[in-house]
Amino acid sequence: MASSSSANWELVTIGRGSFASVHVLTGRPVAFKAVLDSSRTNELHREFAMLCELYQARDRDSIFSFTCPIAYHDSESPDGFTDSGGAQRFSVSIDDLQLLNFPTAVFAMDHVIPLPPSTAKSIRQFYPAGSDSAPDPSLCRLYFGKEIQVTGQSGRPHTFFNSSNFPLDSNRYRHITIPKDCYVTPEKIAFGMGQTISRIHWHMGYDARDIEFVLGGRGFSDVGLYVIDFNQMRHWSKDKADVPALVNAHYANDPYYPCARNTDTLYTQFKAGYMSACPETAYDAATAFLEAIETEQHKRDVKIKSIGVS
Repeated sequence: MASSSSANWELVTIGRGSFASVHVLTGRPVAFKAVLDSSRTNELHREFAMLCELYQARDRDSIFSFTCPIAYHDSESPDGFTDSGGAQRFSVSIDDLQLLNFPTAVFAMDHVIPLPPSTAKSIRQFYPAGSDSAPDPSLCRLYFGKEIQVTGQSGRPHTFFNSSNFPLDSNRYRHITIPKDCYVTPEKIAFGMGQTISRIHWHMGYDARDIEFVLGGRGFSDVGLYVIDFNQMRHWSKDKADVPALVNAHYANDPYYPCARNTDTLYTQFKAGYMSACPETAYDAATAFLEAIETEQHKRDVKIKSIGVS
């Protein structure tokens, strides 16, 4: 399936996790997410439906973009073809999807294109020694809640890394090459992260569990900021009593969000962005969420400090 090709196109696998694989069709601006285990087909269909909802309700002024959903196809189901209900910018026919020979359910969406060549080359400065043969990064995860160490506790350099989805903390981000006219400061990125999850929490009613914030390409030389991967998101009640569920989802995620410390400039920007996108009717519950993640962060800091002292 991943090697399907003709004289005009080739289907190439660009990513694979425990739930799904992601593929692109050479020469086309479309990506395909295919579920690995057919018993989880309903999860993929649910993610497609959520992406349609998120894309339709997105803030068009946000610095973060959602990938545009196009169509869903399950060859095992008689009603297994669904378009995105008007959200798509491209039309996709069932005939074209069937020709790709995906053995499991799949949905089509915009392809987040790789980073510009000059930006990708500058990121290589953070690769561990001996990685000369590794490919350039295509996307970068924005880990603004973590200071990435060059060496581990043993003092030895970290050698395992994923060049296709390379992590950037805020310090690394400040030192990479990005065209001046599309550079976004870390502070504005943190503000945008806050806005984005606030809209997901309070406008769309999801917990934002396990979503990813990434830096990718846009056009040839520009970069873009994107939110991807929604299969683990869950509905929540938007009730103040259920804020602990949001806190759990927040800390279950990879360290994209700035650590919830009011002494951290990035966090204060995240916090401001979060409240700026919150409906007035949800202010009390939104404030309770921010206070709860700050309390949890303090507990974690105290625990780490006590371990260090001992």
